[in-house]
Amino acid sequence: MTIPFIIGSRFYIEPSEKLQTITEFIDEINRSSYYVNTLECWGIGEHVFSLSSNEDKNIYGGFDNIVIIDNSFEKAKNSSDIIKELETKYSDYIRSGIYSKTDGEWGDYTEKDKNRLSELRNNY
Repeated sequence: MTIPFIIGSRFYIEPSEKLQTITEFIDEINRSSYYVNTLECWGIGEHVFSLSSNEDKNIYGGFDNIVIIDNSFEKAKNSSDIIKELETKYSDYIRSGIYSKTDGEWGDYTEKDKNRLSELRNNY
């Protein structure tokens, strides 16, 4: 999932909560006991994130709890550099309420996505 997708999902999963910033989201990952991997998905041309493991961190490297699978953050020296790059690329989408990229275009969630996110709220 992309950062805008993850951050915007809060509207459906926790509608009474405010959206996190990219900094808050990455800081939360780094404070947690979980690892999250990232790579630039060739299919959509965007950074995507998924759960990872310490083993992956040992293989691929990264910063804090962020595992970098490819060379998409090759200039990054720490998590702050990753945050800056993500904010540059995605903050405008998030501020505009654009959270999903479908068929090469940024826009609203698909109906299928909305239904899945609503199901998560019901199970949350």
